[in-house]
Amino acid sequence: MADTSSTRSEIARRIVEYEAGGSHDRAATAAALEMAVSRLRHHLVDLLGASGVAALLRRALHLARRQQTILSGVTASGESAAWFSGLTESLAAASTDQEATAAAAAILAHVFDLLVMLLGDELGMKPIRKFWPQATRDREMD
Repeated sequence: MADTSSTRSEIARRIVEYEAGGSHDRAATAAALEMAVSRLRHHLVDLLGASGVAALLRRALHLARRQQTILSGVTASGESAAWFSGLTESLAAASTDQEATAAAAAILAHVFDLLVMLLGDELGMKPIRKFWPQATRDREMD
């Protein structure tokens, strides 16, 4: 699973960069993560329910905090206006733009990992392939 998980991490990074419109601005990175999560939520709410999606986001954030200490002040709010409270401020405190992107991508990668664990690779990655085909093409493991 480590190789597949690292592939999903790369896909998550590409999605954050894509959603940020190529900007390395930390506020744009935070907005990119919020946009990606919003897109996924609309697809997943019918399958997991609103509380299931919220639980998935909280768990993904918990796992990402272990890797990215700058996320310690972030909470998963579950509000559609801003899924993560304190995200913009935490990313602004990152020492580099790359660190901010890595932190945002870590949350998204854990969302992907959890989806695959719950639903299997085909169903778990289906919304990611649908919304971001450019990020998944030639990036996934067989």
